[in-house]
Amino acid sequence: MNCKLNAANLTNADLSGADLTGVDVWQADFTGAKLYYTVMQCSRINEAILSEALYDETTVWPEGFTPQKIK
Repeated sequence: MNCKLNAANLTNADLSGADLTGVDVWQADFTGAKLYYTVMQCSRINEAILSEALYDETTVWPEGFTPQKIK
């Protein structure tokens, strides 16, 4: 199954506990989204907007990916 959220507006969405493994998130906007306990092993995550997204050690990122916190 191929799921795409390309350019989706997920601003302030509560995605806590979601499993987005393999989902294409090219230019998806996760600004302010809650990503606690979320599996974010997404396709093209480097091109998603993660500014002000809320996450912690329970969020699972792709191997080698480190989200940038905006200050």
